[in-house]
Amino acid sequence: MRARSIAIGIMALVATASLTTPGRADDYPSNKIRIVVPTAAGGVADSLARIVAAKIPDTIGQPVFVEDRPGANGNVGAAAVLSAPDARTRAAGLGDGATRTVVVSESRDKAVFVVSGMAPPPGGKVYQLWFDDKGTMRSAGLMDPGRSSQAVLLHGAVDGASGMGVTVEPAGGSKSPTSAPVALMSFPT
Repeated sequence: MRARSIAIGIMALVATASLTTPGRADDYPSNKIRIVVPTAAGGVADSLARIVAAKIPDTIGQPVFVEDRPGANGNVGAAAVLSAPDARTRAAGLGDGATRTVVVSESRDKAVFVVSGMAPPPGGKVYQLWFDDKGTMRSAGLMDPGRSSQAVLLHGAVDGASGMGVTVEPAGGSKSPTSAPVALMSFPT
């Protein structure tokens, strides 16, 4: 399931890159672009990321590198975002004393959601994370329902999303939100 989520994110990156026109290359960062893959080298996600990385420079004129950061259930990939030189944060309360923070790295095109003291979801339910693409929610993975405090690397590229949301969904998640958001956060600018 995790490899599938990463593969879908990489395919979305390919689709986005194919829509970019060469004229936009001037607007793009002038430094190298990294795709952080939170799995080991040689797997499906790594292979897809390398295929994408080989094709993007022809479209946008910038070098793209794949960085494998396996281990600790994706936490090594999250650490790469948290330690990125351009990491930006936004923090807020969540109610019931819980705190939430989102960290975004433009150079890594990734985000991490950090929460502390969050109440467990109801039985048979899970918290699902979403990217907010100008009002359209795109799945960004599931939180561990057994942990009240965690740092979660959002699955997929930030890719211009304006923020993120958290909803309560059936175990295993949903293709689109089925409940009102528990939290909405704009990404830091």
